[in-house]
Amino acid sequence: MNAAEALFQLLTSDASIASYVGGRVYPLVAPQDAGRPSIAYQAITEVPTHSQTGYSSHTLTHWQLTIEAGTYQQARTLKRLIERAFGSGFPRDVGALRVFSMLVTNSSDGYGDIARVPVIRMDIDMQHNED
Repeated sequence: MNAAEALFQLLTSDASIASYVGGRVYPLVAPQDAGRPSIAYQAITEVPTHSQTGYSSHTLTHWQLTIEAGTYQQARTLKRLIERAFGSGFPRDVGALRVFSMLVTNSSDGYGDIARVPVIRMDIDMQHNED
């Protein structure tokens, strides 16, 4: 399992998030005709941890989540659900990947010009081992 698969599993296996978005979690961008609310995710940076003794499997992946919703309140609610889901319960194994921490580092409100819906973008740092 890689970090993207682990993030997808974390988002879709949390009961509160899954009940809100169903299966509408997508890599890179949500399809224009996708139902709302939805979550799209993309890796912004992947930084391996360097070690003087050689290869280290520890990696920091900086993710951006794009939440699209039918209303601003729906987007804010989903943002809070994600913050709560990633705010505790780490470290944990997600498949063969060890996720040491998930930290929401930033979020901003916006508007999707193409889909014409409220948007919240969240930055999340995931510390994990890499396969």
